[in-house]
Amino acid sequence: MNTKYNGYENYQTWCVAMWLDNEQPSLAFWHEQAKRCIAAAATSSNVAEGYCTEHQAAKYLLADRLRESFYDANPLTQPGVWSDLLTTALCEVSWNDLADAILYDVATLPAIASADVQPQPGGAARSLPLAIDLAATRFSLGFLGATPGALAAVSTAEMTAALARHVRGDWGAVDAHDWQANDQALVNQTRLLSAYETAAGTRFWIVTEADRSATTVLLPDEY
Repeated sequence: MNTKYNGYENYQTWCVAMWLDNEQPSLAFWHEQAKRCIAAAATSSNVAEGYCTEHQAAKYLLADRLRESFYDANPLTQPGVWSDLLTTALCEVSWNDLADAILYDVATLPAIASADVQPQPGGAARSLPLAIDLAATRFSLGFLGATPGALAAVSTAEMTAALARHVRGDWGAVDAHDWQANDQALVNQTRLLSAYETAAGTRFWIVTEADRSATTVLLPDEY
């Protein structure tokens, strides 16, 4: 029986991945840690002696760092039912699975940000460090980016509000057919596209890739 949850080993692993992905400072930190693990793996004695590949060595190093970080940050230090429940949930997290996903992001996200969403020449998506309200979120946003046209036409507040609606499954100003298609895309793990308007009447889109690796804010003529 397939027990995976949204592509991850289980719900606990997906939950950690969602929070890592949707908090831009956290995402940037773990991307940097992944790069350091890749560099360390290249000189690993285990790789030199043939016990594992460079990717496997990097994955194990990063998984250990993720595990230690979350256990060290556990806010419930006193013994009790709540601390036991939290520790049990953490024990179910597949740290190797998370490390694999982060290493994949580091290797592929620059290509995803500029290739899957096709802006006009010179309009590649740029990183978008926003604090998004994650209440009632229904999927991971992944890497947040915006095209130059969107950055020029849409205010930070309007972009943040639209992203908060998008991640809750409020698809904005799309028709009934596209609304239903987005709802189905949540089930089928396919691309999501929502539409919104600024206070000045400028229409803009938000696109989340099928694998939930990246979300881009763009103008319709930049698609």
